[in-house]
Amino acid sequence: GKCARELEITPENWQAIFGANGLEILKTCRTCLEKKQKQKANAAAAAGNERKNERADNSVNASAFIGQPAVPAEDFFVALRNAEDVHNLTAYIDVSGLALEEDEESPKEIANIIAERVYECLGYRFHFHTKRAFGSSDMTRYEYNCAQSSSQQRKSIKVEDVSKQRDKGKMTVYPCDGWLTIWGSADTSEWFVRIRHNDCHQKYVSVEVPPDVKAYILENVDLRTSQLWKQILVKHPKPTFTRKSVYNIWAKAQQDRWKRHEDELKSARILLEEFSKQGSKYEVEPIPLPDGGKSAGFQAFAFAIPTFLRKWAGKIREIGLDSTFNTTKAGYECFVILGEVFGSGVPLGFLFLKSHNPDPGEKENYLRSMARHLVRTWGMEVMQCLSDKDISEINALLAELPDDVKYQLCFWHAIRAVKGRLAVVGRQPAYYNADEAFSEYDWIDRDFVPINQMTPTERESANLEVAQDALPTIRVVFNNQPVPSAPARPRIVINLNGHNVGNNTDSQAALEEFVDSLNDDDEEYLDDAGAEDLDLSDRPDAAPSWLEPGDKTTFAVVAGYIFCPSPHRRQLLRLFIRHFCEHPLLPDRRGTSRTAKQIRDDAVRDMYLFCFQRGLREVWGYMWSAWYCPAKWKLWARSTSEDFIGRWRTTMTVENFWRNLKHRTLHEFVHPRLDQVFYL
Repeated sequence: GKCARELEITPENWQAIFGANGLEILKTCRTCLEKKQKQKANAAAAAGNERKNERADNSVNASAFIGQPAVPAEDFFVALRNAEDVHNLTAYIDVSGLALEEDEESPKEIANIIAERVYECLGYRFHFHTKRAFGSSDMTRYEYNCAQSSSQQRKSIKVEDVSKQRDKGKMTVYPCDGWLTIWGSADTSEWFVRIRHNDCHQKYVSVEVPPDVKAYILENVDLRTSQLWKQILVKHPKPTFTRKSVYNIWAKAQQDRWKRHEDELKSARILLEEFSKQGSKYEVEPIPLPDGGKSAGFQAFAFAIPTFLRKWAGKIREIGLDSTFNTTKAGYECFVILGEVFGSGVPLGFLFLKSHNPDPGEKENYLRSMARHLVRTWGMEVMQCLSDKDISEINALLAELPDDVKYQLCFWHAIRAVKGRLAVVGRQPAYYNADEAFSEYDWIDRDFVPINQMTPTERESANLEVAQDALPTIRVVFNNQPVPSAPARPRIVINLNGHNVGNNTDSQAALEEFVDSLNDDDEEYLDDAGAEDLDLSDRPDAAPSWLEPGDKTTFAVVAGYIFCPSPHRRQLLRLFIRHFCEHPLLPDRRGTSRTAKQIRDDAVRDMYLFCFQRGLREVWGYMWSAWYCPAKWKLWARSTSEDFIGRWRTTMTVENFWRNLKHRTLHEFVHPRLDQVFYL
């Protein structure tokens, strides 16, 4: 420099920095440099400005390392491990002795290894923050911040929907201002490390999954997470990692089996093409859908199971159709058609639907395509089909199956609908066609119609009287012995949901217990505990599944209006259940058989007289329109098939299929995708 002196290269004579070119000695001696800095400081003070030395942002004073060799990295880590704590430390190390994997030769990976070893020695975890490359050389600076530093914590972003906001546990943080800075390049093995950590706080507790556990998970991907977790606890009784982290590793390892595209529908279609090829591990058959399963209102995807169809299609006489929700993260509704084989259900075809404001009837077209493919392509000779009260399912089955096939509404869904509708106090029934009823049965009073169909002059108090109490049962006793009103019934044991009616002293009590056990899957009618609230007590409104297409009418405005007083509801339900189960092949208690027409005539008379004698105008209007008119009777009464009795009376086989899928298979997965559900 200006002094033109030759000085020995020592920290007392020279200053050095670690910057863009590694360990670099400045070209100005310490004396001249300090003089120059003092002059600049005085000039700045005279001008009223405080000049700050910005060099520290890009380089570090490394004068103490002049003439010193780089310390082997392992010696550096030993020194860290022996130190009680570290607040401010700089080191000049040789990284050539680090054991690196073949894929960890990049400078970034070397820096990550140094950060990991620092964590092992000090107990403080440093997370990667940023890196800066110097344009004049290959030197790069890597910045890592302390994971427990309060200044580096991200603020949580709350979702706008208040109902979805959740409080989450957070890690304890400290104002330690902890930073780990590493300089290095691929051209040199001599690296510089600086540790700054102002606060000696609690050590970091790792929640990461250990390498041996990761290896065990990957080797046993076919096991369920519950089984994996049980085995992991044997080796790690008190793990610092969570079961959720184990699930994430396991789920990611399984993705290669079913994930073919980021879009789950495209991925499912690709899987379908793979499994449709001859020689595939899984044999499936695509089902053609309208518009290829893509429309403005729907996204659809369907397939059949040839393995089962090839074996059982010619023998299946009964099928059941039902759907389930909440099987996929994207909200696809899943339909399945099951065939009855020795009392059990065999899945024949699946349909996944996701709606976007669909046109009326579009959903029905997709269901018809699935039913048409199974029945016509595979030549199934179906005698009976079942579904719930979904009008799209009913219309699809009636349209695609031959006219002589018996459609059977699910016994459980029918009872649930009647039971729920009778308890709705204020909603009026749909229009009652009195002329239709009278034309078929001339003993029906034309004027016995719901209140909303009566003229104002007919709405007199005498015409609106309704019995508020159930009619008593009369029993004849002779010589202190009750006289039966009909011959004694044979002893029959009927199992209703685990209740052996024949084993109870009072079969009616068992029937009531069964009726009360009926549950519902409509979420808006669950109580606070999540259990169903579907008893015979008054309800403000009906669930959509309880209403008929024409039953969505307004509420009554008549003061004191009650659709059906509670004392009559249980008797009405018993009457409806008896009418549902009667059949020409089943003789009555007197041993006589009746034709299908006789059964319907008696059932209509029973229901009409029950309502007429008690003044239940609204109930009779509802019962005829929704259940007893000719068009509706054939959908639910078992007696309409005179020559056979179907094995299936409910869709519980399909419900049980969905229960197993959800609670056994899908229970192990969090928010599964469509392609994942298809694969499973």
